[in-house]
Amino acid sequence: MKCVVWTEKASPQGTSEMGYPCRAISLGWNAAPRLFLSKPFGQSCFGSWPALDTRTKAFGPGHLVSALPNNPNQSLRHALALLRQPLKVWWNGLLDVFFPRSCLDCGKPVDSDDFQYLCRSCGRRVVYAGPPCCQSCGYPIYGEIESARSCPHCLHLEPAYEAGRVATLFQGPVRSLIHALKYEQAEYVVEDLARLAKHSPEYLTFLRGAVLVPVPLHPRKLRERGYNQSDLIAGALCRAAQGGTRRLRLLERVLDTPSQTRFSRRERQANLKNAFALVNDASIMDHQRYVIIDDVFTTGSTLNACAQVLRRSGVRRIGIATIGHG
Repeated sequence: MKCVVWTEKASPQGTSEMGYPCRAISLGWNAAPRLFLSKPFGQSCFGSWPALDTRTKAFGPGHLVSALPNNPNQSLRHALALLRQPLKVWWNGLLDVFFPRSCLDCGKPVDSDDFQYLCRSCGRRVVYAGPPCCQSCGYPIYGEIESARSCPHCLHLEPAYEAGRVATLFQGPVRSLIHALKYEQAEYVVEDLARLAKHSPEYLTFLRGAVLVPVPLHPRKLRERGYNQSDLIAGALCRAAQGGTRRLRLLERVLDTPSQTRFSRRERQANLKNAFALVNDASIMDHQRYVIIDDVFTTGSTLNACAQVLRRSGVRRIGIATIGHG
């Protein structure tokens, strides 16, 4: 099945405007109906809607009326936005009847409540990363090591941050989830990635109370993909961690560098030189802890380049965190 995906042109500050049809993508027969509600309700087809009144905390008919804006032209949009979550639950339940979810790793029907897009068997194959682990990259330590900085995965990295954590190893089911998010427009899997974080020992504790800073995409790639997967992951992790955890888009990618998939460690570091910068209206607080969020830790070059920008801006407490490592 082919589907034309509308994208947004998003600025580093998070504002957006209606984009244009980016490209036609191939979707599985049971994935296409979920694409409509994978973004905020109405955003994928009707552009961005104004944010809801933050004073409205509860949900109900009375609160629905109290949250309506003074401008009558916006009333319907706000009402529909408030109905988004219950409508999404109803919609997904209906889809499960006519379009049962299939596991993104093995293709079998999803038979588990732990994940929405992994079956019970594949969910058991996830390898979680927890302590003891490398303090720089979060890779789990098996056996004895000479020091906390002797991990072979980041031995030649000179981190500009204090500590790093990963939720899982980037293999099998985790690879399938992240690949679907990055290359198959599967925004709906981001909640499963947050569930991986919840199952990983002490991962959410590391994030709680920090400001999560997603690794930015260059505007060209953002237009092609339609979203920044690191930004979606950071938002899902904020909801999972709670405890004052929030997301800020403080960085922008100013150089359109080639993909680093086939680059060596040294080539990656050279490729990312001066690739990132602070956004124009960035506000840095000295006492705050910042954690840079990305999907996968490979060599650490991208995350370290982002940390160097924050360090030069005066940030003293910096960490990094990813979903996968490998």
